Amino acid sequence: MRVVSLLAVALLTLFEQRIPAFAQQSPDGSALLKHSAEALKSYRTYQYTQATSTGEATGMDLTMKVQGTNAGKMRVEMTIGSMGGATIISDGENTWTYMAMLKRYMKMADGDDATAIFGAGFGNAKMPGAAESNANAKVLRSEVLEVDGQPHDCWVVESREDEMTTAHWIDKTLGLGLKSVASGKTSVPLSENRVEIHATTTFHSIRFDEPLADSLFVFTPPPDAKEVDELFPGMKAMLAKPADSPTPAKSSVVPPPTATDPQAYVPNLNPIKQQEPVYPDAARQKNVHGMVQILITIDPTGNVLRTEPLTGADVLRQPAADAVQQWKFRPVIRDGHPVYAYTEATVFFMDRDHPAKQADLQPDVAGEMAAAARMASLSERMPRSPRQILADLEHDLDRSDDDGPAGMSRAFALPQLAKAALNADAFDKAASYATELLQLRDNHDRGQAVHDGNMVLGVVSLRQGNVVQAKHYLLESAKTTGSPVLNSFGPNMRLAKELLEKGERDAVLEYFDACRAFWKLGAGQLDAWSAAVREGRTLSFGANLVY
Repeated sequence: MRVVSLLAVALLTLFEQRIPAFAQQSPDGSALLKHSAEALKSYRTYQYTQATSTGEATGMDLTMKVQGTNAGKMRVEMTIGSMGGATIISDGENTWTYMAMLKRYMKMADGDDATAIFGAGFGNAKMPGAAESNANAKVLRSEVLEVDGQPHDCWVVESREDEMTTAHWIDKTLGLGLKSVASGKTSVPLSENRVEIHATTTFHSIRFDEPLADSLFVFTPPPDAKEVDELFPGMKAMLAKPADSPTPAKSSVVPPPTATDPQAYVPNLNPIKQQEPVYPDAARQKNVHGMVQILITIDPTGNVLRTEPLTGADVLRQPAADAVQQWKFRPVIRDGHPVYAYTEATVFFMDRDHPAKQADLQPDVAGEMAAAARMASLSERMPRSPRQILADLEHDLDRSDDDGPAGMSRAFALPQLAKAALNADAFDKAASYATELLQLRDNHDRGQAVHDGNMVLGVVSLRQGNVVQAKHYLLESAKTTGSPVLNSFGPNMRLAKELLEKGERDAVLEYFDACRAFWKLGAGQLDAWSAAVREGRTLSFGANLVY
């Protein structure tokens, strides 16, 4: 999902920020940022390159080459690291967006709310440097910034929005924002957590009033590209008006919710009754393998009311839905009463007699990105507090009415329970779940259990003021044989971060070295973090605070 996050950042940068800041005679921070969109209108044409680095949060850099005119024409070529990104072209009346990784493009009238569309399509991510609210902006100082080898006298303006603080370097003469540095917390697609991020955006190769060929603003689709109404299925349906928006005309009034509309979204509920899917002969003959992700609506008794396949080969979707329709769940409880709710499931199809070859496994990239956007939209519409997340997990674990393998269910659930209790500040429960996790003998994923259990106990120790014990648990958490998650994405750095904030640099450096035994793919990242700790720099662990 890192690529999805960075694409979202890029697109929202383009439509929300562009080149920020309009210079004012009086150094008023709010006015400088408020009029940022006017800066380019005084030039017939403009060209610039924008580079954004988000450090550890994504591990990838982003570059956008922008060319435009004051007549509303624009061309943006976007690159993410060594990967192809997207091309966006507007002729002043219509905008085309082509995504190379999907081989799809869509056309929008320029009156469309492009920012909202891209926000919904890419998980409602927000650009860290965008100044969405400027009322609290203030000028910090005057500073000279070098761009393309030339000095620029700038105002440094600070703005704050939600949990994000951004510093903007605004050229006093040109009225252009030449740099921004954003720090704080932002959302992560497919997660209800927020992670710390540090993003630096710079502008260079800035030129004005040079001739630009009309052909730059003509979109010619590549031969293998397919035109679609929306880049991700269901994207436009997600664009609901806020509750405080003006009431639309009667002909377009959205009907009020019914009693059967879901009131909660609880990802990954465990079924108490499960039906295996029938592998269709048509798929078996064509050697079609893979998984189908399904959005499920359950009723207050826990029966499946509706199924909506989101990803997977077409030939596998209906058999997966037919199987899931027979599943049963424990009811979801809100305010003490069972309610209609959303959850999700993944159904696997595999022919053991004819194992899939790599060439047979064709990932449904478009479907997966659309599913990510859909889940993120549901999480935003039906948010859960940390205490509600913990309550949902504990309720789902109650197997008093289930004849199934309750012990195995508990083993799978304990890592989530321990971390959810920690997030809910229920430290006694967190310690209890973590201790039970470490004591399990037949754990399905012992390596992950060793890491998670000790990490949680270490944070609880810090809350109790016992730094020595917290350092012990930190080093114990690295004595793991690894796991698929640990080996690929690395360990959860929450305990390491909090110990760094206590000044315990030596213990954290020792921990980084110990992590190399299982996180071989993260050797470069561990080197960068170690160097930052030795130099006394503040670390942003990004998504490693969520895993």
